[in-house]
Amino acid sequence: MAESPGTSPALVAALRDLLLWFEAARVRGIVIGGVAVSLLARPRATLDVDALAEVRRAVAAFAGALEAPGILEEFEATVRRARRG
Repeated sequence: MAESPGTSPALVAALRDLLLWFEAARVRGIVIGGVAVSLLARPRATLDVDALAEVRRAVAAFAGALEAPGILEEFEATVRRARRG
């Protein structure tokens, strides 16, 4: 995936990881939000990757992914940052 000037390496990595997870977990999903708008229409500033996944297939795969080292800790840190504003 080629980066555009001004594209956050962390955002590109998150998008890559999400798409790899969809494929590895055999979960049907789509990218939505600012990233999708940027790819399909007009570039838009965004700091996150929004996605939808087919729930029936995703629940077990997502629960398993949460067991990966550091995932829960990173999620909890993100929640703490969001609460601080």
